[in-house]
Amino acid sequence: MREEGFAGGKRKKDYLKKITKMSKNSKTIAYFRKCCQKKNLKGCWLCEEFETCKKLQGDLCKVHGDGHLKNLRKIRKKGEEKFLKGKKDW
Repeated sequence: MREEGFAGGKRKKDYLKKITKMSKNSKTIAYFRKCCQKKNLKGCWLCEEFETCKKLQGDLCKVHGDGHLKNLRKIRKKGEEKFLKGKKDW
């Protein structure tokens, strides 16, 4: 029996895998949001501990390498407006 919206089992598996990954990312993003709110910061780049943050060094490095850390350093150095207009390290 074919489920609506899926042409085959592979598409469904890919979809479920993507949803699981997105859910994990949402939890990670929520962690950073709560941490910043707790410290009354606009973002991680304003935190004195972002270079040594275990959450930034751990899970995100597996996915992004050190691109997110480079971007946080750029935001800290140049400011938000210039960062948004410039090249990003994704």
